[in-house]
Amino acid sequence: MYKFIISQLLRLQAKQVPATGVGIFRVLYGLVALQEIIFLLYFNHLIFDPIPYIDVEFPMIPFFLCLWAIVASFIVVGYRYQFAVISNYIFWIVLVNFTPMQRDFDGGFDSFMTGIGFFLLFMPADRAFAIDQLRLKLSTPFRHYASYPKATVTSLAYYLPVLICLGFLYFDSAIHKLFAEHWRNGLGSWLPSTQPYYVSAIDMSPLLNI
Repeated sequence: MYKFIISQLLRLQAKQVPATGVGIFRVLYGLVALQEIIFLLYFNHLIFDPIPYIDVEFPMIPFFLCLWAIVASFIVVGYRYQFAVISNYIFWIVLVNFTPMQRDFDGGFDSFMTGIGFFLLFMPADRAFAIDQLRLKLSTPFRHYASYPKATVTSLAYYLPVLICLGFLYFDSAIHKLFAEHWRNGLGSWLPSTQPYYVSAIDMSPLLNI
């Protein structure tokens, strides 16, 4: 079995596939991160203040959130990709673990975003739909197009994030759902929607009225 797994990994590593899917994945990840940051900025007093609007938390937090939003925008457009993904990963680690976010932001979503952020450090997600590729071509205008790196990636770049970040990170969540009373009684999607954090600014009344 061990040899079989190793041979499959080597086969997938050697196989080159178009980078289109990885590029789209980077864009979508950046957009999800950006909307989460906007959410944090909009509700920053409710999330970070010990007593909202009265006992105010560290005033630099909105400034760091704005910096994080800029970094997430860089990820979306693929600008200075390596710098952007490293900064984004640091923001996820620091803000989720060392600010009041740790009280409520401990679900599977945060583990997923942190895990994928770590994977993006090593994934060639700037091979497609990225400004960095355009900057490279503009910086060497007389270079033959065939000499540029091909917009391909190893097929492991498609498999590993799904296997590890979805499979392993959500494994404990799947076990929980098998034994949790509200999930076994059909309330799995309804009950979290009654909690203020999960609802946020979205009107969930059509679901809650069922």
